[in-house]
Amino acid sequence: MDSKVVRRIPEPEAENTDAPEGKTSETVSGASAPTAERTDVNTQTSDVKELAGFRRKKIPLPDFERTFFAPADCRNRSAIYISAATKHKVSAILHLLGNENTRLTALVDNMLRFVIGIYSDELNYLHEKKNNRRLF
Repeated sequence: MDSKVVRRIPEPEAENTDAPEGKTSETVSGASAPTAERTDVNTQTSDVKELAGFRRKKIPLPDFERTFFAPADCRNRSAIYISAATKHKVSAILHLLGNENTRLTALVDNMLRFVIGIYSDELNYLHEKKNNRRLF
């Protein structure tokens, strides 16, 4: 199956020419990383592009082990609830690929940080559109 991961980046506005270009994820290392290939190509994206005002581009993926199995400081943690099916899948990933030092909390925290980092430009765009100020 042909697939790709895409990131939506807001189109630059004419009156905001001094704004920096969309940032890339800070977790990407200096070494060459594989290009993401996960989203189904058959997905209709033209409507999303027109309605949201974003263009899509491929992004390189960082090393999975170093990014997601890294220790995370979760001393000031807070409970969140996820479905049992999702918890089972993440626990299976941890059991099969992690080591004895990897914790489920750290894996989930690292995954959420990564996703927020990838979508921070879009989140800021949507938040500004709704509230007239940046979120991040």
